[in-house]
Amino acid sequence: MTNSSNKDEEIDLIETAASISRNRKIVAICSLSGLLLSGAYAYTKPPVWEGQIQIVLQNKSNLPSRIPGKDLSNPSSLSSLLGAAPVNSSLKTEVKILQSSSVLKPVFDYVKKEKVYLGLDVSGWRYSSWVRSNLNIELQKGTSVLDIFYYDTNKELIVPVLKQITKTYQEYSGRDRKRSLSQAITYLEEQIANMRKESNESMRIAQAFSIKHQLGLKDGLPAASDLMLGAGNSLMAKDSQAKDPQQFDPNTPRRHDRLYEKLTNLESELIQKSALLKPNSEEIISLQTKVDGLRESLSRPKEVLLTHRELLRTALIDEQSLVSLEGQLQATRLDKAKQTTPWELISTPTVLDAPVAPKKSRIIAIGFLAGLVIGIATALIRERKTGLIFTTAELKEKIPYKLLESLGSEPNETWSNAVELLANGPIDTGSNKPIALIPIGNIPQATQEELKRLFKKALNGCELIISKNLLETRKCATQLLIVAPGKVKRSQLEQIKQQLFLQGSPVAGWVLLDPKLEA
Repeated sequence: MTNSSNKDEEIDLIETAASISRNRKIVAICSLSGLLLSGAYAYTKPPVWEGQIQIVLQNKSNLPSRIPGKDLSNPSSLSSLLGAAPVNSSLKTEVKILQSSSVLKPVFDYVKKEKVYLGLDVSGWRYSSWVRSNLNIELQKGTSVLDIFYYDTNKELIVPVLKQITKTYQEYSGRDRKRSLSQAITYLEEQIANMRKESNESMRIAQAFSIKHQLGLKDGLPAASDLMLGAGNSLMAKDSQAKDPQQFDPNTPRRHDRLYEKLTNLESELIQKSALLKPNSEEIISLQTKVDGLRESLSRPKEVLLTHRELLRTALIDEQSLVSLEGQLQATRLDKAKQTTPWELISTPTVLDAPVAPKKSRIIAIGFLAGLVIGIATALIRERKTGLIFTTAELKEKIPYKLLESLGSEPNETWSNAVELLANGPIDTGSNKPIALIPIGNIPQATQEELKRLFKKALNGCELIISKNLLETRKCATQLLIVAPGKVKRSQLEQIKQQLFLQGSPVAGWVLLDPKLEA
């Protein structure tokens, strides 16, 4: 099965080659036309120049700076959340964005303006077509380096356009940064306004509770919080005096602090004198009485102290949160004021010394090949439309009679020998009836006359009829078909087959003439 398939393919190739050879003039004309047209196009098309720049798509740090002297827990986290800090998005998506009209439309308008200045008509220009034909943006594999290529027939315009592209890209990146920082500032201002209200309210509640229960800052708090309370005392005093001076007595916390200090001093004095005096001495008894009195005056219920501590802690936390937000706002404002270039230009715009298009050799080669293909297709279609049979294989397939002999292109001794063998063999019927030669298709008249002469000679005077009219040949003892490739149409062959079937006269077989016979 495989061998048969291979043979069929070989036969098809051979037949195709033969068809091309027979129509070599058409193939040659089409190939030459393609060569000339492509050459004319290549040498008349204006040269196209290429320019290039490289940009690194790296987002430099946009994080707010810390404010000296401020203890900010995380001043950059909020800005990062709002987009002020860089976000690693897909570089491929970024490249697509950079090719869009929303970014490069100003460059397109700039090019159109320059072309109009040069006297060119740009009314039919479209952005999408311009990007496809004049711009190529490629991301180097495995890097964040962007190669930007610009093509134009005007060499002097390339560098200004590349600079315009660079400027547009940097404005695009800076625009996003500024927008993100503006959003962060707006958000921080809103949060500060809300937090200031919360801080004032928590401070007011703590102060009111302290005044109501005659408490100082240290009441109910551990000693480890002294430093925090030192700052909180001044904040409470300052803020409360400004916000609600009638509800706050600044001397109240100070009076209690002095009582604590007096109690501490008395206890220390009692300890020192107890080491020198007897317990029942008047001075010891007096000191003990004073200490007990102060302790009793400063003592408070446990629930009151716990509530006081919770309120004071909440007020101090709210105050610290407010300070932290104010620090973040100041840092973000400073960062917005900075002039930064998020994307770095790592090469200067350059133009190649030689034009990159048109590629004359490639255009000419493509033109020649196109002409060759068109010529071959035309030749095959033309042969198919003629309806002529050019291959011996197809003739054998369509003629239902035996192939008796194949004759060469020129009458010679071989013809005489072949005719002699036919006359004394397949067409020798032994009767006195005539023998018929039936030429099918356009067999040259000279060839018919030569065959008639040779057969008459070989048949020793037996009558010989050469005719395409089967009514004339039906009474013959036998009939011999004369066929030549390229001289008979499929329709003619089908017609003669049907006529022979209806005629019913014997047919000895057929003779194949060389396909090189000329009409």
